[in-house]
Amino acid sequence: MARGEAGFTLLEVVCVVAIVAMIAGLALPSPHPGTSRAGVEQLARSAASLFKRDRYAAVRRRAAVVARVDMRAREIRSGSDRTVVRVPEDVEMRATVAAGCGSTPETAGFGFYADGRACGGALTLGRGGVVFEVRVNWLTGGVEIVAASPA
Repeated sequence: MARGEAGFTLLEVVCVVAIVAMIAGLALPSPHPGTSRAGVEQLARSAASLFKRDRYAAVRRRAAVVARVDMRAREIRSGSDRTVVRVPEDVEMRATVAAGCGSTPETAGFGFYADGRACGGALTLGRGGVVFEVRVNWLTGGVEIVAASPA
């Protein structure tokens, strides 16, 4: 072959394929399936971990610590540090706590006390038939995650 013959180089072909792929990526709708089962479970684990840390902080400090679940802001805030767990919009959340635990219709307080006890309750997180409850035992302050049936 002589140098003046028409044709495409490998570099030109790769550039064209890359451009076509980028255009196709922009043109096709990106599927956003939402939070998966594993994502909801990880969210429950993060909430449980936050509650456990607040319980240990209350015992260590010998003072009450209150974790807050803010329904409007869709977040769980630690009372002992700056930890915040954000709950995605597609995950349903419901908090049930004992009366007198410093809760409002928009905010639920999970209190932990110096003797290890807690203001008991449950935080329910679910999406599409997948539901997990983070339960706080009022007597022991223990925190557990339970796979629950959808309500």
